Amino acid sequence: MSSEGWKHDPKAVVHEERESKMNLKLNVGLVLSCCGASGEDARTDSSKRLVLHSAEDQAAEINSLKQTIASMQTTITSLQADFQALQNAHTSLNGQVNTMTTQTGTNGSIFIRWGRKQCPANADLIYKVIKHSVWKLQEFGRKNILSFCLGYTSGKRYDDVGSGVDTFCLPEEPLWGKYSDATNGYRAYIYGSEIHHDASDNEFPYAVHNQDMPCAVCLSERALNLMIPGRTACYPGWTLDYSGYMMTNVQGRESGQDTICVDDHPEFLDHGGSDDSQHILYLAIRPEGVGMTLEAVFIRSVCRRSRCVESTVKQLTVIERISTVLSEIHYVDSDNEFPYAVHNQDKPCAVCRSERALNLMIPGRTACYPGWTLEYSGYMMTNLKDRDCQDSICVDDQPEFLDHGGSDDSQHILYLMQAKCTNGSIFIRWGRKQCPVHADLIYKGYTSGKRFNDVGSGVDTFCLPEEPVWGKYSDATERHRGYIYGSEIDYNDGDNIFPYSVDSQDIPCAVCRSKRALNFLVPGRISCYSGWTLEYSGFMMTAYANRESGQDTICVDDHPEFLDHGGSEDDQHVLYLVEAKCINGSIFIRWGRKQCPGTADLIYKGYTSGKHYNDSGSGVDTFCLPEEPVWGKYSDAAESDRAYIYGTEIDNNDDDNVFPYPVNQQDMPCAVCRSERALNLMIPGRTACYSGWTLEYSGYMTTAIQGRNSGQDTICVDDHPEFLDHGGSDDNQHVLYLVETKCGSLPCPPYANNRELPCAVCSK
Repeated sequence: MSSEGWKHDPKAVVHEERESKMNLKLNVGLVLSCCGASGEDARTDSSKRLVLHSAEDQAAEINSLKQTIASMQTTITSLQADFQALQNAHTSLNGQVNTMTTQTGTNGSIFIRWGRKQCPANADLIYKVIKHSVWKLQEFGRKNILSFCLGYTSGKRYDDVGSGVDTFCLPEEPLWGKYSDATNGYRAYIYGSEIHHDASDNEFPYAVHNQDMPCAVCLSERALNLMIPGRTACYPGWTLDYSGYMMTNVQGRESGQDTICVDDHPEFLDHGGSDDSQHILYLAIRPEGVGMTLEAVFIRSVCRRSRCVESTVKQLTVIERISTVLSEIHYVDSDNEFPYAVHNQDKPCAVCRSERALNLMIPGRTACYPGWTLEYSGYMMTNLKDRDCQDSICVDDQPEFLDHGGSDDSQHILYLMQAKCTNGSIFIRWGRKQCPVHADLIYKGYTSGKRFNDVGSGVDTFCLPEEPVWGKYSDATERHRGYIYGSEIDYNDGDNIFPYSVDSQDIPCAVCRSKRALNFLVPGRISCYSGWTLEYSGFMMTAYANRESGQDTICVDDHPEFLDHGGSEDDQHVLYLVEAKCINGSIFIRWGRKQCPGTADLIYKGYTSGKHYNDSGSGVDTFCLPEEPVWGKYSDAAESDRAYIYGTEIDNNDDDNVFPYPVNQQDMPCAVCRSERALNLMIPGRTACYSGWTLEYSGYMTTAIQGRNSGQDTICVDDHPEFLDHGGSDDNQHVLYLVETKCGSLPCPPYANNRELPCAVCSK
């Protein structure tokens, strides 16, 4: 197979290689089967036996077989050589494709040739370069390359106030994302471009008026390209790509438009010629009497650098006529920022190229950061505030001037920029339509939030502006939405908190900007701390307690205003005064039960536990271990230098009938409880609390049996204990025994000898 066939169809080469291998196997198989068949016939059918009448016949047959085998080996060697050659060709082609892809993707520079469908001879149309790459790469199954193309010059409508100022080259073959073909008022629009030009001016060699313009996106092998206004030729060392005319929107329109260089021999789109008056391009013509010829204004060139970056910084020739109107400085010379008078001077400029890869203009500094080299320093200058938009540039702090300058032309004017520190802070004055006297009103609106009994929706309270500006919307009721309502105050006017009736009134709000940098809400005070200024005082308000979900808390002005339509009880977003509640509470453990009394909340339930009953050491504490432990770092190996903790069981002679049912050897639960009362107290020797206290539960005092090696704390086990499911066996680990009183130092009565000691847990 020829190498040309491989280049155009690599799959065919692989197919032929496989076919050759199959033919080789088939030929070998035929030889072997022929040899095998003769032997088989000799064994099975004597009438067909091969008879060799002499030694010469045998030798001839052997020689014939040897020649056949040698021929097969030669064929195999030849096929192996061909396969290796094909692999080398495959590798070479891959290298060529990778080189082509690299060159296409990384080197060179890109520019747009406005008004033409093709690029200059020394540049490639990106569409053709990419198309050629795709053809090459598709041979190897690679199709993931983007295509740019020649296309249509386009931009905003000439009389649109908003929209972007850019002129685009839209490709002939768009690839759409998600879209809607319906007209939407909240969009910017883009239109095709046409030239408006009086043919009698003779700038173009033929009529161009009302013609729609193409464009071509071009790739040059040179690394840099530059558009030079005011010239039809490039500076030395640069290569001309094309020359043309500066074109943009006509002066006096509502908003700006960027300026492009339209080829001086433009082509046109087939469908053009009518006056569509959409995106329109006019020649950029300088006003009369400023001393510049018409041709010097609207002719420009697009040039590219023809060699690599050199080792020195080079300054190109000063381009005096770089814009349609020359720039002059307006400046009060007495301010002394510049070392000499600059007012009304016309300003030149220089386009420079540095050997360094990056450059950066840093506003607010006259020196560079470490690692950067200073090119020049100067002052930020732009148009006056409240004028039309204009970009900001850095003017050298020792400027030069054009020879003809010095008069007040008042055309393109540059002013120094000053830093303005916008400090201040934002706050909302709830319940009022105006801000305090020392704050500025940003907007006023309606206090609003979620419905008072909605479980979901946001908890936020908002100040909705009086003049909403809607995005996309549907006025149909949607189930999968959060809802927001206007706010009203729910209040018992008999409390006299406010100076007048506020119940069921709808309240406004005002978003305010203070000149002070910080603001914060101080709850619980009607005056500020020292050093702070009062914006307004009021009352904390939020949702009613025990509603289904929360709501944020706001400070409503203590002299609120109301909305005109308010006064009815709408019961939507409702605000209530906030009262201070001192929530003290206290914690106790109910030993022997899995639940807390009805007057307390369960924190967690668990297992009563402590040290082994006859251990000399370990702690004396009895714990309520939770049912769901969360471990830290641990080792499950038994360690000798540890204290041990065990589950708890009661040892009790049930014949004493202290408990209402048998409890002997039962394992005990526990419950950790929170009472809303601030204090709790375990009182031994009583089953009832003292006056003024509330009984949480009653029980019996239990601890370790007397005579053991070490002590153990005493706890109050509920007199109606519950048990753990796995208990009932005599584990003899952490064991609790009832406590009896002994007379002597203990006065009897009121106490009695050997009587089991009760207990009561009380709270207050």
